[in-house]
Amino acid sequence: MSSTLKSSDSDPDMSENCMSDLMDAPSLRRLAQALWHPSGGAATLLAGAGVSLQAERPEADGARPPLWSDLARAMVEGLGGFDDLITGAPLRLAQTYEIAFGRSALTALVRLQVDDAAWLPGEAHVRLLDLPWADVLTTNYDTLLERGALRSVRGYGVVRNEADLAGQCSPRIVKLHGTIEDEAGLVVTEEDYRRFPEERAAMVNTARQALIETDLCLLGFSGEDPNFRAWIGWVRDRLKGLERKVYLIGPLDLDPIARRVLEGLGVVPIDLSPVVPDEAPDRHRAAIAWLLDYLEDQRPARPGDWTPLSTTELGHPSLSTEHDRISGDLDLKVENLRAAVRGWKRDRETYPGWLVCPWEKRHHIRFGTDAPLRLIEALDAIPPIEARDVVLEMAWRHDVAADPLPPYLATRLDDAVAKRMVRDFNPVLLKAAIASRLRAARVVGDLEEVVLKWAHLATDPDVAATIAQAWAQTALDRLDHAEVARHAENVRGADPVWGLRRAELLAWLGNEDAARSLMRMTWSDLLERCRRAPSSIALRSRLIWAGFVVGTMRDHMEEEVTVEVPERFRLDGYDPWNEISHLDAKIRQAEESRRKATGIDVKFRPGSYRQRNGGVRFVSRAAAATPAELASWLRERIGLPFGMRHTNMLRTRVERAVTVSEDPSAASISRILAVGPDTQGALMTTWLKRVAVAALDAEEVQTLATRCEAVIEHWLGQIEGPEDERGVAIDRIAIFVEALARLAVRDDPEAAERHAALALRIARANGWFSTSEAADHLLTNAVTAMPPNQRWRCLNTVIRYPVRGERDAFDSNPSGAYEALKGPMARPDDIGGRIAEVIALLGGQNAQRGGAVDLLYQLHGLDILTPEEIDAAARALWINVDERQLPDHTWLLPHGFLKLPAPPEVEVVDRVRRVLFDGNPTEKAEAVRYGIDPLTTLEMVPTEAEAAGLFDALAAWRPTPTEIEANPIARSFLGPSQEALAKRLLDDVAGALGHACWHLKPSDRTDARATALLAFVQETGGHAALVGTLVFENQDELLRALRKLVSRTAYAEVNSFTRALHIAVRTGSGVPENLVEATCTAIALQPAEALHVLLRCAEELVAADLVGTETTEILVEALSDLWDRFDYGALAQPDTADRMLVSATYVRATAVRLALALAAKGSSDQAVEAWRNLIGTDRLPEVRYALEE
Repeated sequence: MSSTLKSSDSDPDMSENCMSDLMDAPSLRRLAQALWHPSGGAATLLAGAGVSLQAERPEADGARPPLWSDLARAMVEGLGGFDDLITGAPLRLAQTYEIAFGRSALTALVRLQVDDAAWLPGEAHVRLLDLPWADVLTTNYDTLLERGALRSVRGYGVVRNEADLAGQCSPRIVKLHGTIEDEAGLVVTEEDYRRFPEERAAMVNTARQALIETDLCLLGFSGEDPNFRAWIGWVRDRLKGLERKVYLIGPLDLDPIARRVLEGLGVVPIDLSPVVPDEAPDRHRAAIAWLLDYLEDQRPARPGDWTPLSTTELGHPSLSTEHDRISGDLDLKVENLRAAVRGWKRDRETYPGWLVCPWEKRHHIRFGTDAPLRLIEALDAIPPIEARDVVLEMAWRHDVAADPLPPYLATRLDDAVAKRMVRDFNPVLLKAAIASRLRAARVVGDLEEVVLKWAHLATDPDVAATIAQAWAQTALDRLDHAEVARHAENVRGADPVWGLRRAELLAWLGNEDAARSLMRMTWSDLLERCRRAPSSIALRSRLIWAGFVVGTMRDHMEEEVTVEVPERFRLDGYDPWNEISHLDAKIRQAEESRRKATGIDVKFRPGSYRQRNGGVRFVSRAAAATPAELASWLRERIGLPFGMRHTNMLRTRVERAVTVSEDPSAASISRILAVGPDTQGALMTTWLKRVAVAALDAEEVQTLATRCEAVIEHWLGQIEGPEDERGVAIDRIAIFVEALARLAVRDDPEAAERHAALALRIARANGWFSTSEAADHLLTNAVTAMPPNQRWRCLNTVIRYPVRGERDAFDSNPSGAYEALKGPMARPDDIGGRIAEVIALLGGQNAQRGGAVDLLYQLHGLDILTPEEIDAAARALWINVDERQLPDHTWLLPHGFLKLPAPPEVEVVDRVRRVLFDGNPTEKAEAVRYGIDPLTTLEMVPTEAEAAGLFDALAAWRPTPTEIEANPIARSFLGPSQEALAKRLLDDVAGALGHACWHLKPSDRTDARATALLAFVQETGGHAALVGTLVFENQDELLRALRKLVSRTAYAEVNSFTRALHIAVRTGSGVPENLVEATCTAIALQPAEALHVLLRCAEELVAADLVGTETTEILVEALSDLWDRFDYGALAQPDTADRMLVSATYVRATAVRLALALAAKGSSDQAVEAWRNLIGTDRLPEVRYALEE
């Protein structure tokens, strides 16, 4: 299809021959022009009985809808069959019939004749209603038009009586004479017509208003139709002197006298008899079909009809032989280019002016741009002025199609500008060229250089605004608020859409009230402009987008704003949601492509597979925009806000688009952070997950951290400022705090100290609750990034940080930072006041008390409290106790109180022993499990009798639903299912049983107890009990059950196996050689989830000299394999399984420790040395400080 729009006054091909025979062709053209007037609503239809004849009759021989002559004949038959009555006035005939038989008989006759249910709306009804009538008036009693409207592309209201007028807007179907559905309101008789203006004044006024404002088309009437005569008389009497036309259309077969009579009545006849064959079986049907064809064909070309020329129409050869012929001849290549440029120019000149070209059209533009063969060679062969024209046309196409500008085109544009060849050129081309050129410059990073070249064109306000927007968006991508604010003020141009674009920047800056006000002003401005220039597609498309933007903000605007785009300004098929849906589709397609592009494809042959190539490529004959580029183009072209609270128009979309289109870098991560993504969104789960941060280049990390710090400082200034500025700042800051927290794992000591202090500032600021979790993460990661021997530098900060519950932020939990503090540490000079505050919190609310205990637990362990503070803390802690006589409202297990101070009169050990060892151990299985852990260095262990009692009670236990529901631990474990509660209780009982085994005296380690232990495991599945296996001698079945655990993949099962070996090594018990070999062999086979516990176990076995030479070689080979498998770059790939990532860095840390143990035993393998060298140098602290942690 040609891109040139069809002229609205051209004759249709389908009727070219007929129109020359049509005497009334000029009048028909004038009617078509009124019907298709650009402002709409310039013609009204008055439908008569002839329109009902277009109905479909399910039965071919069924009765047709009646004309007035049919009704008259039926009434005559009822009156006795006097034929002379038919020749009288039909309305008087109806009056006579009513007088003779009564009103009910008359309406019954009408109902009998108008068998509405027997007919269906025909195709002509639907086509007629699809035309843009201002209103459709009808004198017909049937409901064919109303039912036809249900199938029409236009939405019609139906006015059956005066009561309906209030609730219906144009276009309407107005039942002037009532409807068969309401017989009481039928207008049939002469008296009905006489009383009509008075009794139905509102209906009359409606009709009168339509006839004053629009041309009237009477269709389906004959010259003798009583309705026609009555309404024409009414119109003539009331509309004298008005210029509106009244057309009567149909196969009228008018002679000269009849024509003059109609013209004398003020009616313009359009007699279609010449275009309807005499032999047509139904001349009315044929005439209406011809009329509909004509009127439909006269529809002016709509913007949606515009389609750019195809590659073939632009000269791209369809045959390979022709392709080769042109490619081999420079003159032919030049002519091929010139042919394409002529087509490009025609595309541009006929472009409707949409603000956003619909995506289907952009697709065609893109491929049309690639039509010329050997483009660069042809460009080099033509004169410079002509080459300038070519590159400007191409730049326009790239700008409209949202396509990236290729480097060769950017260079040629710069050359043309440098030679002052474009200053006085077509402004449409210039604006498009600079917009696309600046977008390309932002990608490459040479915006300043390009702006200097193009600056002399900034005398045009739209060009100046484009340059200012490019600077502002560049600053936005870099998270530079000051620079965005500086340039946003200059984002002002002649195009009203600049208001939306500036509003987007203001919203990002946090000036939401100003942004909303500017959006409303832009909407109002565009609405007024459309009223003045209703045919402007450029303005109407901008109005539609402005309505879309303001509509998304409407619920959060203080003033009531109506953003309904008036019907006459809408564009068929032009819907902003189509573009958003297209962007969604592009993102999903890219995500699916990436998913398919990674991993392996298993082949049919056993043991064979194909490695996928990884990554996503965006390949097209012309450079198509990636999802990220498309999202950016849409946002900047329209001014779609993503920075406002309570809206998520583009946030998630931009986040997904960038992560699927680009590789992680400071630039791409900043672009996502700029949209304010969710703290649990794609950015955090992909590019800022722990191993991905480790994979980033140090310079990229530093750039990102610096930007995040600057943004946090910016918003902190507003949080700490006036009340009305806090809301936006509180919402914005959390994501940057979380991002900085993740980057902080890469901190050097100076940055870590600075970030810990920043976390404290955030924690002390207003709006703390919404940022508490992120601030906790920042503090913890900053402290752990410090070398353990320097963490004293953060001690003061950690102590001053709000404890859990101190600032009504129950979710605050800085315990990770507490645990990272390693002694010995010197007491800070100015810390006494803060410690007194924390001690005071011990007597506060539940959450505060628990948080204060967490901190004091660590401080007491660091030995920095004064005796007075210890005494005060002890009394505050123990003043409130629970039924166990232990401090209430803490998160500590009973044995934890052994490490906290207590008043002299409180016998802590006795109280803890009673809790652990008195009563039924299954009711406190968790406390017993961890309280008697053989690897925990405590002063208290169960007595031999207590140990035997614990074992026997625990080994005899079997879970029952009643016991699970009654268990206090289960009751306190909120949320999980019954199955989860049962598993938790079983795991604690089994763990306690396994630990109890190690406290049995040798004489109590009987075969009977070994059998009881095995029975417990077999009957309950409580594998944690197998931790006690190695205390029993000559129990092969138990050993086999334990060894099976090492081959499992679940962490809990493998951990039970390694704990058995850990305890055996630590207590000096023997470890069977086959278990040592099984441990080392399993490292090469174990998935990542439990691999670190196997490595840790192997380290202890090596250090204890329990690993032989051959087994050592297995470990060295495993370390070599792990080096590549757990490289940060490999781990950061999108196809890495989440379960592998859970413990991946622990695997690296334990691999380092194992390498050190092997080196200490004389191993000098390359893999061992590589792992050893990560001490003090690895990018993550848990690996870097693996020996100290």
